[in-house]
Amino acid sequence: MLGNNKKANAIFTFIAIILLITTWYFLKVQGITMTDASEAEYQSEEEIAVEEISEDELVEEAGDFQEEVASVEETEEISMPEMDFYDKTDDIEVFVHAEAGNFPKDTKMILKEVSEEDTKGIVNEVTSDEIEVKDIIAVDITFYDVEEKEIEPINSFGVHVILKPLKEIEGENKEIFHVRDTGETEKIADMEEDVAEFDSVGFSIYAIVGTDGKNQENEKPRRTYIFFVDGEEWNRQIVKNGDTLYAPTVENEYFDDWYIGDTETKLTFGTISDIPETEGTLDEEIIVNARFFEKYTVTFYDDYEVVKSTASGKVRRYSIFRY
Repeated sequence: MLGNNKKANAIFTFIAIILLITTWYFLKVQGITMTDASEAEYQSEEEIAVEEISEDELVEEAGDFQEEVASVEETEEISMPEMDFYDKTDDIEVFVHAEAGNFPKDTKMILKEVSEEDTKGIVNEVTSDEIEVKDIIAVDITFYDVEEKEIEPINSFGVHVILKPLKEIEGENKEIFHVRDTGETEKIADMEEDVAEFDSVGFSIYAIVGTDGKNQENEKPRRTYIFFVDGEEWNRQIVKNGDTLYAPTVENEYFDDWYIGDTETKLTFGTISDIPETEGTLDEEIIVNARFFEKYTVTFYDDYEVVKSTASGKVRRYSIFRY
């Protein structure tokens, strides 16, 4: 009988321990404590007081908020100052001036060499049956902020770029091209003398391309028409095929027309299409003279010198020619 009691006590003790462990887990591990429960019950019975704020206090707080906003705006403006950048590769120098508001303080400009593969798009864009790419210098321009993140100018204005080659570029014509990140190629400007200058809103690959060819706009043969009135130059027009030649105005009721040189050939105005464009064609000049009519009056008298009738008309009066 005593043995059975001991066995029953052991079983009861084991069950009690299991119950204690389960209760501890439920209350402790699940984040619920007796203290928390008590406080929650207390708070549920407690009335929550709402603080009332006067109108004067609201106005004062609004003023403080405006001062904070102004302070933040001033800080942002100061953090994007006017900046100048300079760097160079073996072939080219790069100068960039950015007005305030374009780059954050401590921005860095990094130049990278451009492979021949990356310039193929430019060569294909420029090359044609009459244009040959003779030389190309390219550079990849990138800007990084203080966290080494790649950035672009914030504004669409206020960034001026100067590219200066450090070697002679072959070719009669030199043009500046930009290769966008999408691979699209666009012409930016013509290079004047030894420096290329332009404004930019995006940075990636820029290239100076030297070409030979004769189909650029400024290489088309031109014709200059010089118009004279009584020996004095009246008007001058320089045209190419496809341009329009306009008749200069002469405010004179006896004006006849415009004639080529001293010939009887009147000049034809309108779209020009007869300028030869064969190799070796030089620009030419054509002299054009104005011609006028001259008024006359005929009076008929009888034997007694009494006017019987009159008649008037005009005849062509040749102006002073220029040849």
